[in-house]
Amino acid sequence: MESARRIVLGALTGAALGALFLGLGGRIVMRLLALLIARDGDFSVGGSLEVIAYGAIVGSVSGATYAVLRPHIRVFWWVQGIVLGALTFAGTIATLPPHIAETARPFEGQMTIVLALFGLCFALFGLALARLLLPRR
Repeated sequence: MESARRIVLGALTGAALGALFLGLGGRIVMRLLALLIARDGDFSVGGSLEVIAYGAIVGSVSGATYAVLRPHIRVFWWVQGIVLGALTFAGTIATLPPHIAETARPFEGQMTIVLALFGLCFALFGLALARLLLPRR
């Protein structure tokens, strides 16, 4: 029963943090990138909600997975967080829906800044999740 509760807590915490850091944070990064290349980005409430929902879904999966693995990992929580963020970032890139991936096409010449800004969102997500899911003593 304890492991089921830990998984649910991980999924819910991951969903909330995913919506915040990956969804809302990702949407802010998208807006910044549109401003950096002096391009009017399409901005819609529906599109923003889709990005936030996608962040919550990714966060939920990542949080549940981390909750299962965390008891077996013996490194500092912040190392776990950075690795978790990097793995979540890689997994998200690999499974990104085509219509969302297509929005990166105008930035092909500036992928370093794109990856750095989105990577920051994922690092903050991983750190927050690892910190919040620390075992209570």
